[in-house]
Amino acid sequence: MAPVYFIFLLMLQSGLLHGGEPNCPAHCGVPGTPGHNGLPGRDGRDGKDGAIGPKGEKGEPGEKGDRGVQGPPGHAGAPGPRGLPGLKGDPAQNLITPEKIKDIEERLRVTEETLKVLKQENEGKKVAFSAGLLASGLQQTGPFADQKTLVYQKVFTNTGNAYDSNNGIFTAPVKGVYFFRFYAHSHTGNQMAVSLYKNDQPQCSVFSLKAESNANGSNGVVLTLESGDKVYTQLWENSWVYDDKESYTSFSGFLLFPM
Repeated sequence: MAPVYFIFLLMLQSGLLHGGEPNCPAHCGVPGTPGHNGLPGRDGRDGKDGAIGPKGEKGEPGEKGDRGVQGPPGHAGAPGPRGLPGLKGDPAQNLITPEKIKDIEERLRVTEETLKVLKQENEGKKVAFSAGLLASGLQQTGPFADQKTLVYQKVFTNTGNAYDSNNGIFTAPVKGVYFFRFYAHSHTGNQMAVSLYKNDQPQCSVFSLKAESNANGSNGVVLTLESGDKVYTQLWENSWVYDDKESYTSFSGFLLFPM
């Protein structure tokens, strides 16, 4: 019974029971009032990025920026090419006369003489010597009845050649202040006495009277000498000194400074 009822209702809605065409406007009812607008739907999803368009035209240049801080200087460049030679000057006329040549020659002569004197003075400032009594072997020297100049034959140095090993005398080459020292050695029981002289005047001495063992003596002095002054040592009368390859008895001196 229920199915028949529903079929009947459908037929009424479709107009079949009125004998007309379905959905015919002539038989439709009056339209109802429009309903309210529905809520807006959700935004659609973003589409995919499109293809890159063509490169646009070059824009106008921007404004000039401020000047930056100056950098450090660069390395020096390579030398440039050699320049062209200058123009030749006018030939000299009458610049060198016979009188001028003579004057130049005279000046050169005076200069050479001055240099010669300065060289001699400079060489004279280099003065030093040192020598032992015996050149070789061993020997007692003395005694003698009179004082005797000791001749030191074993020369260690003789800068300036102011010491003469043939007579034992030092001759001052220049005026100045000099230092001298001498040593003497003797054996047991012998008197040992030696003095240093400047131009026949004794300056200082060493002395030992018959020592119980070997005796040694040394003395030194600073002297102001004129050029040509002589300095030497003398053994006293009735005295001995001994020397051998060790040079126990010796004589030395040198220029401290010229005056």
